[in-house]
Amino acid sequence: MSAGFTETRQVRPGATRRSIRRNADSILATLFACAVTVAAAYAFYKYVNESTYFLVKTIKVDGTERLDANDVVGASGITNEDNILFLQASEIRARVGALPYVKKCRVTRIYPDMVSITVEERVPVATLMVRNQCFEIDGEGVVLRKLEDGAPYPGPLITQIPGVASVGPGARIEQPSLREAMDVWDAFTKTNLAQTLTVSEIAAPSASDVRMYCDELPCEIRWGRGDAVQQAANLQTVWEYRGGELNCREYVDLRFDRDVACL
Repeated sequence: MSAGFTETRQVRPGATRRSIRRNADSILATLFACAVTVAAAYAFYKYVNESTYFLVKTIKVDGTERLDANDVVGASGITNEDNILFLQASEIRARVGALPYVKKCRVTRIYPDMVSITVEERVPVATLMVRNQCFEIDGEGVVLRKLEDGAPYPGPLITQIPGVASVGPGARIEQPSLREAMDVWDAFTKTNLAQTLTVSEIAAPSASDVRMYCDELPCEIRWGRGDAVQQAANLQTVWEYRGGELNCREYVDLRFDRDVACL
């Protein structure tokens, strides 16, 4: 049985110094490369930040019919002092989208110096009366603007919406009775009757009690409880069956499935 042994070698001092020198040189080279990269990045940033080449020179606005393009530009917050590289499209969309008439907004940067803003406008389809004041609203119940006294108004006058004390441009009215009134109006406009009867007012004290008034009729037409499309079809059928007349003095009630009550 032989005894084990451990071989010990002595490292020469010169070899250790060369290894340390190589490591130091590698670290210095890395640090120098990083410094060059940072300096180049800073120089590029300074150039694009101070150069007039990337300053916004043109703001193009598309899709406006009711809105003034200058109002869109003003809402965007963009000026000729802005650098196109640093503009945040999401922030511009939010600012322009805050305009009551703007439904959607798309912002595109066109290098080197143009910003394109394309909007989809909300379309007024009816007029909401609140405390004897009239407001344009779109199909989603968004208030677009307050109408001056005596000014012509779009669509029918929608009245008696409960729970609405005051409104302003940009507000969204979410009461079920207004939604029902808008559904009634939408369904009615798709019938042939819409070419014959002029709807002056839709009163909606509740979602189950919506009353339509037409200039050509002495009676009111009662809607509600959902399925405005079927109710509009029933009204059209009765109108045609009676030869273009309803012969009702007080009301026509459409809220009984396919039956129509007339008094």
